[in-house]
Amino acid sequence: MFEHDEDIIESFSFDVPLNPYKRYPKTYGMYKNGHINRLNIVNQKVIPFTIFCLKHLERLYIQNTCLYCCNCQQSDVIEYFPLSLKELSIYDTNITHLSEQLGKLTNLQTLKLSNVGLTTLPDSIDNLSSLLMLYLPFNNITSLPITIKHLRSLQQITLKNNPYLRSVQQLNGLPSLEVLDASYCSIESLPRDLPKLIDLYMSNNNLKRLDGIQTLGNGTSSKKFFYFDMNYIGLVTPRIQRMEDIILTLVELPEGFKVLVEVVVIGLNLTNNPTAKSFENETFYNDNITSVLGHTYQITTILDGLLKDYQAHIRPNFGEGPTKINFDILVSSFGPIQDMDMSYTMNCYFRQRWRDERLQFAEGVGVLSLSTRMLERLWRPDTVFYNSKYSYLHTIPTSNRLWRLFPDGSIWYSSRITVKARCNMNLKRFPVDTQICQLLIGSFANAASDIEYGWRLGNNKSVNFDAKVLLSQFDLIKYPQYDEIRNMNGRNFSILRVDFVLKRHMGYYILQVYVPSSMLVILSWVAFFIHREATADRVNIGVMTFLSLTTLSFDIRNYTAAVPYLTALDWFVIVTYAFLLASLLQFAFVHYFTKFGYGDPSTYFPDSLDGVLSNEENAEILDYIRRPSMFYPPSSNVNEKTIQINRNPWLSNICRYVRRLWFCISGNTKYKRSIRKRTSRIGINSRSELDVFARIVFPVSFILFNILYWFYFLHFQN
Repeated sequence: MFEHDEDIIESFSFDVPLNPYKRYPKTYGMYKNGHINRLNIVNQKVIPFTIFCLKHLERLYIQNTCLYCCNCQQSDVIEYFPLSLKELSIYDTNITHLSEQLGKLTNLQTLKLSNVGLTTLPDSIDNLSSLLMLYLPFNNITSLPITIKHLRSLQQITLKNNPYLRSVQQLNGLPSLEVLDASYCSIESLPRDLPKLIDLYMSNNNLKRLDGIQTLGNGTSSKKFFYFDMNYIGLVTPRIQRMEDIILTLVELPEGFKVLVEVVVIGLNLTNNPTAKSFENETFYNDNITSVLGHTYQITTILDGLLKDYQAHIRPNFGEGPTKINFDILVSSFGPIQDMDMSYTMNCYFRQRWRDERLQFAEGVGVLSLSTRMLERLWRPDTVFYNSKYSYLHTIPTSNRLWRLFPDGSIWYSSRITVKARCNMNLKRFPVDTQICQLLIGSFANAASDIEYGWRLGNNKSVNFDAKVLLSQFDLIKYPQYDEIRNMNGRNFSILRVDFVLKRHMGYYILQVYVPSSMLVILSWVAFFIHREATADRVNIGVMTFLSLTTLSFDIRNYTAAVPYLTALDWFVIVTYAFLLASLLQFAFVHYFTKFGYGDPSTYFPDSLDGVLSNEENAEILDYIRRPSMFYPPSSNVNEKTIQINRNPWLSNICRYVRRLWFCISGNTKYKRSIRKRTSRIGINSRSELDVFARIVFPVSFILFNILYWFYFLHFQN
């Protein structure tokens, strides 16, 4: 598609200056001998797919730019990188894992992946036979592949700030490794077979012993620096002969140290290990070991120099533009989410990072992790939560704060806080609703011209949830992040916003409200199947269901906010009330048209029906009269004196009842007509047509209402 590399660059969606003369911009390219051999891409949305057409590219630097292209995954993009690459650097971009296709980059000499969320390395890394430097700080690496020991040219590995990394034993056997930086990890034991090792940084780990230290660097006579401060080293046999310039009390040294006579060590740092014992009465002699660094004194000297003329009330970069504060948040718990006061509570690790050039120091010291008391002497941003009702910092057993100072003056400040924030809820569709609860972060007093806030890992990547976070009443659908400028009181403020999109669980409300309310409506329909003369029975059913629904509605209001509008739940309860009231009014109409009163129909019978009905008819009528209602016992007023019944044998009675049951089930019209004729002769009410009508109309209407109700609130939500 392209004849020249310049054509490829012109196809990018952003400008890429080539060979800038004065000051290098963030995004630029270097053009040499008709080809692009170096390319920097910083703070762009996505790398263009045509970048893979640069077949002579040797150095590629990507920062805060998404690697997605077309339908590729982040890790799959690696296989399309040109094979000519010698240096690949990716910063602040989410990758998590690398494709096995990484092994195709056989010319690669430097691989830098910093703050990309990397968890594992591919086994094919052993194909990078030319690799000299592997730089993987600020990631989530849990283990190293066993194939890494085949990188015979590898000279430097940086693994610092990988808190889940517990072992580096996979590095045993690397013949050319000179520098290993694995500070601020969780490593529990040292590697044993690194003959060319010169610099070893193992600060802030979980080391308890230093077994095998005598074999580290035993293949070279170069002077070495070993750092083991901030560990748990405790076991000692003092066999070291002569250590000069001991400034702090050292811990007991392990058996392996007696062999250090054979190793030339210029720097050995063992300060701040918790099980220290005094060596004040010991005399040590060894001309090869020339000094032990007093690391604490060195740090104190550095800080004294930095803070000598430091003014904490003046922000960094004052007079040269706004101070940039970058955030990321790890949410450890979320909830409760309360409808009554429209708020939510969250517990999180709140991390801020900014750069103060006044605090720059030499890189050889490493990252300083000091007491939070030092924060009182430094400038800090006045960050607040704008929509917070109250917030507090956890202080038990100690203040839950951590800060680290980097050589370039960058400060990383982390604190564990609990925030209860307002959530402006619209409950018109409660409980079939989806709410958006915001978290607004910004400066209390400084405008956007003074402090500029941003997300450290970019939008939608800087807020993360602990895997164990579960919500009881809601599902967390998404939590997009935004940075924006808002005008407040005539000033523009830089604000970070997180929108927690929450969809309410329906199960609780279905079981506690919808099902009981529907059952009360269905119960009210039982009255349509009771005799129209049973006035007390039917009135009792109507009143009881009405009062039960009233009690249920009071319970509903105990856990819903008092809002000035009707919610979806209110509409359902109102319609339920309407159905119950309609069933009562229906019986009022039925009772109004009742011909012969109410109660026991036998009280209205004539004294004798002789000559009116046959014996068989008398028996059937008597059976009808004595048939019990739901709440009243069978009538005892009708006896053989009133109606003459021929006593047939029990077998004939059974046959007659079976025949009558068959007529009822089959709906025999002649049988129905004869019953109406016989009952009309003695003044018994006929079946109410309103009851027959209600038995069909009420259930159908309620079903139609539920279909419309759920269809509307489930499929037409805002």
